[in-house]
Amino acid sequence: MNHAAILDALTGATSFDLFRLRAAIDRALRDPARSTAVRRCLQPGQPVEYFDARDNRSRDGCVVELRPAAVVVLDHESGTRFLIEYAAINLDGVDSVLRDRTDRGLGRRKSPSATASASRIASATSATAASPASTARPSRSTSTAHRGASATLCCTA
Repeated sequence: MNHAAILDALTGATSFDLFRLRAAIDRALRDPARSTAVRRCLQPGQPVEYFDARDNRSRDGCVVELRPAAVVVLDHESGTRFLIEYAAINLDGVDSVLRDRTDRGLGRRKSPSATASASRIASATSATAASPASTARPSRSTSTAHRGASATLCCTA
């Protein structure tokens, strides 16, 4: 998925557009099948990479406890246990660094119209969906070296 293109398209979106997108994303994340699929791939003691939304970065940790709606992870850096959503676990080793073009500066232009921003969002989303790289997902059993390390227990529950 081309996150940079989506973020670029979102800069011109109206607040209402962003609110509707957040509602749709929240609804998709609440789907029990998603958390169940992730939970099946985890076990206590397994090293994981997860995304910390507060720090806006990936962190390494270890599964301590699997709960019905969330997982307890021991953060390697801080030694603190966190209760995080299953969706925050990066099972597929997806690159979580968001790259944005830094060559453009701040301008005094007005925001594009709602119609233009909606079409940019639609084109960024459809371009991402049409890209072969975004549709071909690696198998969970062979995805990354980080995933391969899951056989070694990293902490005690």
